[in-house]
Amino acid sequence: MQEASVISGPRAVGGDQVVPDRIEPVMTDRPDMRLIKLGYSVPLLLVAMGVLIILLPISDAVKIGLGYVLIMALGGMLTFLLSSHARLRNASYTVTAEYIEAQTGTFEKTSRRIPLSYIRDVTHRQHFFQTLFGVSDIKVTATNGDSVVLENVSDGRRKQEIIWRLVIARSPGASQSRNANQ
Repeated sequence: MQEASVISGPRAVGGDQVVPDRIEPVMTDRPDMRLIKLGYSVPLLLVAMGVLIILLPISDAVKIGLGYVLIMALGGMLTFLLSSHARLRNASYTVTAEYIEAQTGTFEKTSRRIPLSYIRDVTHRQHFFQTLFGVSDIKVTATNGDSVVLENVSDGRRKQEIIWRLVIARSPGASQSRNANQ
């Protein structure tokens, strides 16, 4: 975790070029892939069930019917796992004092950036399997309905609180109270 630091004012680089203010990340993170990798055990269980069905002394019609069901389940599960893995494998999340950004994807790259002053909600969500691995999702929603989801991040509650404090600090009420105190 890095503290935010701002290099104030534009500065000249190499003669004529002017570089605007730079904002250092307050927090950077990547998804925890353990849960996705564990999901690959489900297709293995489906294959084992298929082998068991072939070995059972039941009619061929029942074997074929159950075989089709298992093949469909296996195909759906592999599609879901591979797409989730490809989307999250190179994902990165960045929070600065100005914005939050999520970059996801391997084949279809997506980058979403929401200014902190537009954020109206920061939600922490953790389903049963995420609880077992100590990871969770943080959904950041903007005033226009856009959202960014930081998926499978560790220590989600603490990171949610960091983001919310940055949002409160950037809210119009916070700047008015700072000006009144000066």
